[in-house]
Amino acid sequence: MNQQYILESIHEASRVIGKTWPLYSFVTSNPLSGYENLTFRDAANRAKALLNTRIFPEASLYRQAWEQGEIEEEEISSLLKENGLYQSTEFYLKKLESQKRTEGKNINHDLDRIMAKWLPAFMDEGLAEWEMPGKNRGFYKAWRKLAVYDGELGITDVNQIPKTSSEALVKVLSNYSKEEYVKIFTYHLAALPGWTGFINYRSESNSLWQQKYPICLEDYLGVRLWIAQLLKAVTTPDHVSSPIDDSIEKLQYIWLKAWEMSWQNELVKTLKKESKATVPSEKTVGSPDAQFVFCIDTRSESIRRHLESKGNYETFGYAGFFGIAMDYENMDDGLTRKSCPPIVSS
Repeated sequence: MNQQYILESIHEASRVIGKTWPLYSFVTSNPLSGYENLTFRDAANRAKALLNTRIFPEASLYRQAWEQGEIEEEEISSLLKENGLYQSTEFYLKKLESQKRTEGKNINHDLDRIMAKWLPAFMDEGLAEWEMPGKNRGFYKAWRKLAVYDGELGITDVNQIPKTSSEALVKVLSNYSKEEYVKIFTYHLAALPGWTGFINYRSESNSLWQQKYPICLEDYLGVRLWIAQLLKAVTTPDHVSSPIDDSIEKLQYIWLKAWEMSWQNELVKTLKKESKATVPSEKTVGSPDAQFVFCIDTRSESIRRHLESKGNYETFGYAGFFGIAMDYENMDDGLTRKSCPPIVSS
């Protein structure tokens, strides 16, 4: 079996999870960052299938926006006709409302729970009072040494477990064709996107914690798929995929797009009104009465606009980090924090 092919398949599968920054330096995150090469609609469908998430608003929210005038009749009617839908808007809204929400069951709950027990034990990054033994050997080897003490796995001899994650993957995948690798890896990486996204981040950033206690997606998959085999859990996603109703998904997208277009129309009207109201008069020509500097932050934008509308005032946005783009390492806990705006390289 070609080990290089396994690694390439893992790399391709990892695109669905993106990266998750550590909580101590977390600013924001796009849960669909791994789908940025797709259109929004395709990304939404793929995320729904893999992550079991609801991407579009519920019908009740569309109804509320419609009745409050947030979705314009002209926009929704136009989009419906463009897509060959000629019934009334009310007809299609009721069609969305007629869909019953079904609660899915996680058939790999036990597998997820066991993995969610081992991963934080390894990736605590100094938070645990009692450190997991053998972490410096890497996630797979540290887990292998301790797995015999996990009563849920039923392992009595460490020699029952392959010595490396690559050996474990080779054995688990021996009954599957190469064409199935990406599908299997994608399914199991998407099962715990927060943890696998964090592993992705650590592997790419090569932080001090990663250098000292290495973990990679190959190790994660080696542990997970070996445990899956022990538990007789579902390995391939064929048994869990549920069909997506294309007609409903299409309507959800149309209503969301109409809502977005209506919002943009309202924004343009507001900006036009504001631009007329803020044309400088003779009184405001020349030096401003006062200047204000705010942090570059969406929360300060509204304050700046209101302040400038009240008089001859000028505001600026500035990345307030004293001009020193740096990473600060705490000597006590060893954690490195970015002490500058997220958009600035440090």
